[in-house]
Amino acid sequence: MLPQTDIDKYGGKAAILNHIRENTDLPIPNYVVMQAGQDASSVLGDFDSMQKPVIVRSSSPYEYGDFEGIFESVRDVTDKSQLERAIRDVQKSGRSERAKQYADQHGFKIGNNIHLIVQEQTPSLSGGMLRHPNNPDLVFITYFSGRGKYQQSYHTFLFDESTGDERYCRGFSSHGLEKDDARFLVEQYKKIESLEEIADDSTLFVEFGFNPFAVYQARPFMKKQVANFELPEGDKENSISTDFVFGVTPPEGVTLPIVKSIGYDMALAGVNDANRLMRDDKMWEGLDEILKHGLVSVGMVRQLGGGINEMEATTAKMREHYHDGEQYFEGKPYCLMMGNAERDPYDLDLMVPNMRGLVLGQTDRFLVHNLMRLFKRSDVTLGIGPNLFHTEFYKNRNAQSLFGRVRLYSNGKEGVAMLEELPEQEDWDDDNP
Repeated sequence: MLPQTDIDKYGGKAAILNHIRENTDLPIPNYVVMQAGQDASSVLGDFDSMQKPVIVRSSSPYEYGDFEGIFESVRDVTDKSQLERAIRDVQKSGRSERAKQYADQHGFKIGNNIHLIVQEQTPSLSGGMLRHPNNPDLVFITYFSGRGKYQQSYHTFLFDESTGDERYCRGFSSHGLEKDDARFLVEQYKKIESLEEIADDSTLFVEFGFNPFAVYQARPFMKKQVANFELPEGDKENSISTDFVFGVTPPEGVTLPIVKSIGYDMALAGVNDANRLMRDDKMWEGLDEILKHGLVSVGMVRQLGGGINEMEATTAKMREHYHDGEQYFEGKPYCLMMGNAERDPYDLDLMVPNMRGLVLGQTDRFLVHNLMRLFKRSDVTLGIGPNLFHTEFYKNRNAQSLFGRVRLYSNGKEGVAMLEELPEQEDWDDDNP
């Protein structure tokens, strides 16, 4: 990594940006660092000379390969009063309960002050690139147009350097990004990779702007690890395989109990159609029954005219579901099996601190902060693609939440999840399912 003195002085983001600016010809939007303890007057001269709008971003020493998306950024700043307010908001996020909870779960404490970056905001489309930590031929690329969860259009490409072409895998498909553009982006990514001082033992996540191209930031993501062992074959009813995997297991795999979920969008759909959810078993076949009844109860209150905000109530039920799973396993590791996860309106990784295995549908859009934190928390992730919720594997009796167990295998290039047989219900032992 870069010298600790630089990281302490400028923060993780700015220290890496400084290094890229000094050692490559890559375009980086003009920026200035406001160090902890300084106020807005220290950067006002630079701010006045910048093209507007600008973005105010955090640059904590703890953000060197960590804290993705935990601290706030404030966009569209155009005048001094907005700048001062943006600085206060970003600094406040460094003292938030969210930041403290993240730090506590990862075993360290954070200070109250963070450095800030004041930077010209480009009209470029925002995106991210990541080389696979276990399959180094592959580079994932995503960029999106539009703002807001329901206004964004995603463009993706999985580039295989061994062929110089597109690569398809079960959990990530190319869509809306031309091969020539993908090749150009990979070449820019490799220029940053060549700066080995940033992270010589980890793969890099690079955030960029596109049309025109610009580098926003880079950070270490996951340690490089490769393996070479054959995976077992399972029966179709109790197993599922994929070539979208992160992490490497021992050849004999790892066995974990299951916490089963869906994802906020699907949960909200159930709330908004509670009558169907209650009467149509096939609609949510295989869903954890406790979560299902919770969603039905929210939906029925709403449909009967009760004073309830279904979005807030659905979020509360999802949080409660993950909390119950954590309480049930008493700090022991487990596998989170989700039909989908995207930009849920809560920090999913903070809800599941002891999750160590992840079987996930809908992984095309995983290059966003909340999912990347989730992937990093998990020792092994298997992405099954958008149809996991409808598979026999997900609906399988042996995949019941809390009582089911799954054995995960991954050599970093392929993965298999195998369900273990459940005992008959009368033989269940709540203390040792």
